Amino acid sequence: MTQPEDIVARIVAADAGHAAALVLALPWQQTRAVLAALGPREVARLLSGARADRIPDLVTHISPGLLSAVLAQLTVADIAQLVPLLPMDLATRMVQHMPAATGAELLLVLPTHQRLALQDALPRHAPEGEESEYPRRVEQAVRQICGRVLWSDLVTGSLLTEVFGRPVLVVAIDRSGSRFTASDLRGVVAGTDWRHIAGLVVTTNASVDPDVGAALREARQHGFLVEAVAWQDERDDGVLKRILVRLAS
Repeated sequence: MTQPEDIVARIVAADAGHAAALVLALPWQQTRAVLAALGPREVARLLSGARADRIPDLVTHISPGLLSAVLAQLTVADIAQLVPLLPMDLATRMVQHMPAATGAELLLVLPTHQRLALQDALPRHAPEGEESEYPRRVEQAVRQICGRVLWSDLVTGSLLTEVFGRPVLVVAIDRSGSRFTASDLRGVVAGTDWRHIAGLVVTTNASVDPDVGAALREARQHGFLVEAVAWQDERDDGVLKRILVRLAS
């Protein structure tokens, strides 16, 4: 009888495609145990070598406790190649086992139709905490600059305005005394429904990290028209106005 350690040794010694086939040929009762014994790096190698039509079967067998560690071995570009091969339930499971920043980055690089479908399928969590005063002050500033606000949600800090006839979404991030990072920006961009807006402006009362500039350029390269501005109070209205005008021009 072949011992489990012999099976693992054969899989490790094989090339990625053959190794994946060996795992998928095992009785289903053994597969998850063998994957656990192989470890995250080896399972990630199997995902890179498996036939496209067998990727869903392989992902199904990866336990929740192992999946996060496996995904950490892959680049965002690698994961983006896997997502279209998966049914929606497995694709959402994959995203939910990534760090938030990585999941946001993945959504940015996916083609628009895949990103929208995945966003619609992901569970939406109710915002925590009470309504902040900061979004209310941002809304007042936008009303003074643009003349009107089409709708607003002060709990999420989101509002829709119109500049030169073009709809622009403004998202106010209340994080006074902390930092606003590139990961924060990617999260806002990825969580935005872009189907009916011309652009996005993110305002924050946090200290803006230098890497946000690079994240903005990255988002624009993927076709997302987005700006970020440090807005504290009415003294920053001039900067906010210039950004809104530039975004809608």
